[in-house]
Parts: sequence; C-alpha cells; structure tokens
Amino acid sequence: GYASMSHLKKAAVKGTFWSALSTVLSRGLRFGTTIVLARFLAPADFGLYAMAMLVMDIAEMVRDLGLGAALIQKKQLEPQHITTCFWANEAIGVILWGVTVAIAPLAAHFYKNPEVVPVLRVLAISFLISPIGSIPWVLLNRELRFKELMIAQTIATAARGASALLLA
Repeated sequence: GYASMSHLKKAAVKGTFWSALSTVLSRGLRFGTTIVLARFLAPADFGLYAMAMLVMDIAEMVRDLGLGAALIQKKQLEPQHITTCFWANEAIGVILWGVTVAIAPLAAHFYKNPEVVPVLRVLAISFLISPIGSIPWVLLNRELRFKELMIAQTIATAARGASALLLA
C-alpha cells in the first residue's frame, strides 16, 4: 500500500532528476561542440556539416520505430524479444545507412553543393554503430536505472562530440 506508493514516488523524483540532468548535460555538450566546430571550421565547411546533419536528423527520426518502447512496456520480457529487437534495430541501421549513402547525391543536388556527399556518407556510418547500444539503453530504461542512463548518454554525447572535433 503506502510503502510501495512512497517508493514509487521516490523513484519518480530520482528518475526525473537524472533524466533532467542527462538532458542538460547532453544538450550542453552538443551546444559546446557546435560552438567549437563553428569557430574551428571555415564557414563553408561548417555549412556542409549543418547540411549533412539536417539529412541525418531526418533519417534519425525513423531509426527506432517504437521497438524500444515495446520492450519497455512488455510485461513478460523473454530473451527472444530482446534478440528480435536487437536484430531488427541492426537491420534498420543497415537500411538507414544504405538509404543515406544512396540519397547523398540527391541531398547535394538539393543543396546545390556536391561537397555534402562525402560528409553525409561518413556521418551515415553512425547508423551502423548506434544500434549496438540500443538494447542496453532500453533495458536500463525498463529497470528505471536513470543514473546509469545519464552517465551512458553523457559519455556517448561526449564521444560523438570528440569524434566530430577530431574529424574536423
């Protein structure tokens, strides 16, 4: 009764704190990376990066397709559910990589800038890498382990930013 309600309330407050901290840190790191890139790159090169990122953000919207949410909400989670979701995410990642590589020339035509093609094709590699961490992220979410999620999200965002700066 009351004890479990109190525990649930505490968990919700802690979860909200860690989620908010994760959002602040991740967005802060992304903003900082963008500022450093804008200062480090020539305006034309930063423009190429921005053009490619717009295409990547659009492709990113279809990446999960709700599979993670389905695993989180599933009452009885079986190993085959996890395996199926993992391989489905991997297949979606390969498809998104292939589509992004294939449409890079169309994006270049749209932007009237052929230099966006190699930038977009390099960034598309992230679609092959990101599904690897999707299932652990979903399982941590399912178990309400928001502190660990915040740490993982912050490390991933920092690594992504460091990679962008290194490639720049």
